[in-house]
Amino acid sequence: MKLNLKTEIEKLVKKYQGEVTEALNKVKELETSQRYTADAKGQMIRDIKTMLQKADSIYNTQLNVIILDVKKEVEKATVNKPDDYQNMLNNALNQLNMIGYKLTDKLAYDIVKPFFGDFETMHNLHSVISNTPNKDGLNLTTMTVGWLDKMVYRIESLARGTKYFFNSGTYMAIGLNFAIGSDVLLGEAGEIDLMGVKMDELIKFTFEEAEENIEESMKEKMLNQDE
Repeated sequence: MKLNLKTEIEKLVKKYQGEVTEALNKVKELETSQRYTADAKGQMIRDIKTMLQKADSIYNTQLNVIILDVKKEVEKATVNKPDDYQNMLNNALNQLNMIGYKLTDKLAYDIVKPFFGDFETMHNLHSVISNTPNKDGLNLTTMTVGWLDKMVYRIESLARGTKYFFNSGTYMAIGLNFAIGSDVLLGEAGEIDLMGVKMDELIKFTFEEAEENIEESMKEKMLNQDE
């Protein structure tokens, strides 16, 4: 699942940064200019600030659209469904219900794996798995079948957390804080992109491959945090 969220946000950030830098340079020129009276300079600087605040609103809206479009893309994810797809799903649900307490992580994984890649089905199966009698022993299955749900949650969190990301019109600056914020934003977007790639891998993985791959990913993340 190729999302390109980081690429699209990076384009927006660079465009914004260019426009704001140009406007702020104009403010610096005005502050040292001898061509205008203090009142005239003050008015022109206020006009630039008003322009930047409008730009902030426009760019924040565009950022929100980019993020929520990716959410829609994930929620629309589906697979080529055979004619007996609904029967396959009904049989899977019956198996999960009948096996109950004897359900192992591997068995549950094998039952739900044919539906990986279809958001609606995975969402519903995640609810079923999360409420099975032996749910505490189904860690890998719960994680994998809930993968797209987790992606949607992270995308929604990103949308909420960046509602007012662009704010140079208010603070009349674009410096270290903006650079740090941009790195965090792009880092999270990159993580979501990687989750999309991982979904494609999970569709192909056996239980053992999925288990090994996710364990390796967790180790890498822990090592990166320690650096």
